[in-house]
Amino acid sequence: MNATIKALIAAPVPIPQAAVRLGKDLTALYPESDPALLTALDLREGYRQFQQWLMKLFRQDPVPKDIVALYFGLFEGNGRLEYYLTGAPVWSPDDPDWPGYEEFMPVFQHARLDILAQLYPIYQQHPGAGAYLALGMSVLFIINYISSNSHRLLPGKGLLPPGKVPLVLATGFEGETVYNLLKVRKKGFELIG
Repeated sequence: MNATIKALIAAPVPIPQAAVRLGKDLTALYPESDPALLTALDLREGYRQFQQWLMKLFRQDPVPKDIVALYFGLFEGNGRLEYYLTGAPVWSPDDPDWPGYEEFMPVFQHARLDILAQLYPIYQQHPGAGAYLALGMSVLFIINYISSNSHRLLPGKGLLPPGKVPLVLATGFEGETVYNLLKVRKKGFELIG
């Protein structure tokens, strides 16, 4: 699964094409899985909720100057999958433990997205397929959010405080592989997966 997630990071697709891409990857990784698993998931609505969560979060709690990396963690809790966001003052592509150095824990750090609740039964019945879908959605949601909101991410205009560049964004399941996705810079971003 790691190679497939890394390929998704290297060549992400827009949200309207996400179901097709995730379905192809799912079939290749888990031939026994039913591609119809995706039909129950409304990726566009899930992405809309993800955007709303992040906009509210960053309005309430802008990223502090000393934070160099943000981690979008996935975890199993309260009978569903959930997201949390933390920030760390250190980052190294060679240190998989950097998310543990969390110093930024925003008030609205947890997201209870409907799509993650819908995905939970799949995750329980088919752990590998469910984990891939959760990670794949996370990768695509984060990259698409940064891509379509780059005008709001410039220093002093939202996510980045003045003088705060670059900022690394990553995702993964809590306590498992960390997938470094991208660096937000003064002018746009670069994929680093």
